Amino acid sequence: MDTSFSSKLGKLFQLAAKNLVHALNQRAASGQQSKTSVYEQNARDAYDAADDIIILIAINVIILVFRDIQYGTSYANGMDPIAEEFVAIMQDSTALALQTSAQANAFRDAYPRMMADSALSSADREAWINTHVQMAVAQSDSARVMSQRLRWILTELVDLWARALNIRRSGEVTQSGRVEAPWGSQATPIIATLLKGMDGSCMMKGAAGPEDSPEYPIGQTPRAAYEVFVRMNDNLNVMDRVWVITRAETIKIQNHLEAALVFAFYPPLMTTSLQSAADSYAEIAAYLIPYAREMQELIDEIGLADLEF
Repeated sequence: MDTSFSSKLGKLFQLAAKNLVHALNQRAASGQQSKTSVYEQNARDAYDAADDIIILIAINVIILVFRDIQYGTSYANGMDPIAEEFVAIMQDSTALALQTSAQANAFRDAYPRMMADSALSSADREAWINTHVQMAVAQSDSARVMSQRLRWILTELVDLWARALNIRRSGEVTQSGRVEAPWGSQATPIIATLLKGMDGSCMMKGAAGPEDSPEYPIGQTPRAAYEVFVRMNDNLNVMDRVWVITRAETIKIQNHLEAALVFAFYPPLMTTSLQSAADSYAEIAAYLIPYAREMQELIDEIGLADLEF
C-alpha cells in the first residue's frame, strides 16, 4: 500500500483528535449560551458543521486505511485531495465573507453620497451604477463557486467509496509481514480519541463489508456508512446557507440597480431602488460578518493555519 500521503493526513488525524475534544467541550457549554439572533445562530451552526466535517474526513481516512491494509489497495490516498480542498474552503470562504461584507457596507455608505453630489452628470451616475452591477454579478458568481466547491466534497467522498466498495480481492496471496498504519505508533491514541463520543454514528461498524469479499453494490453500503454520507451532506448544507443567501440577495441587488439605472437622469426617482439594494447588502453583511468571525475562530482554535498540504 502506498503511504506517501502519511505526513499530510497524519497532521489531519492529530487535528481531528484535537478538534473532537474541542467539539465535545463546546457541546457541554452549549446549554449555557444565551439566545442569539438568526445571523449569529447561522454562523455558530456553520462553525459546528465545519468542526464535524474535519472529524468525519479523518474517520473516513481511518476506515479506508484499514480496508487498504486488509485488501492491499490504496483508496485512503483519495481522501488527501478532499481534506486539502476542505481546508482551502474554510480559509477561502472566510476571506470571501470578509471581502463581500466590506463591499456591502461600502455600498451602503457610498450611495447616499452619490445621490447628494449635484456635480455628477447623468452619465456619471450611470457609470457608478454599472460598476456596482458588475460588482454584484461578481459577488453572485463567487458565492456560486463556493457552493460548488462544498458540493464537490460530498461528490468526491461518495465516488471514492463507490470505487472502494466495488473492488475485487486479488487472487494472489499478499506478501507476508506486518503492515504498519501510515501514521505509525500514534495510531492507537489518535483513533481512540476520534471515536470517543461519536455515539456510533461513524462508519466503523460494518464498513469493511463481508468477511469473504469487499465487493458489493454501493446501494448495499452498511447503514452506518450511509449515515455518514447523510451527516456530511447536512453539514455541507449548513456551511452553504450563507452562500445561498448571498447569491439570492446579490441577484436582487442587480435587479434594484438596473431599475435605478433607468432613472439616472433624475436622482430622486433612484432612491427607492438604491435603498432596496442597500437593504439587501445589509442582509448579506449581517450573515457574512459573524460567519467570517466564527470560521476564523475555528481556524485559530484548532491550529488549521499550521496544517500545510
